[in-house]
Amino acid sequence: MSVTHAAAAPAVSAAALAAAVPTFVAGFLAAAAARTVGDAQLARGGRAFGAFDADRWRAGVDGAAAVGTKVLLATGLAGVGLDVRPDAFRGVGPRPFLVGAAGAAIVGGVGLAGALASARWSPP
Repeated sequence: MSVTHAAAAPAVSAAALAAAVPTFVAGFLAAAAARTVGDAQLARGGRAFGAFDADRWRAGVDGAAAVGTKVLLATGLAGVGLDVRPDAFRGVGPRPFLVGAAGAAIVGGVGLAGALASARWSPP
């Protein structure tokens, strides 16, 4: 009876990992970790990162989230828009645009229907 061993998985270098993970994902994970650590320290009766009481921590996190959401969303949309080449649209015809418009209409319609249903059946 012979024993065969599976081939070892190739090692992943830090450079390959950095190239595979977009920067915004790393930033999101760092922000989530910071929020989790700060909230956990407050829950134990301490100060967030040893410096912020509960009121200052929540005000700072809420303010950073409000500004960060707007700035990062605008930056991401600008990045996508600036990366689009108008030459890529030549020759594709109207079909992709019609499919996109139909998808947007469906999503918008479902959202509107949900909002109207929620407003109608929720107590005042």
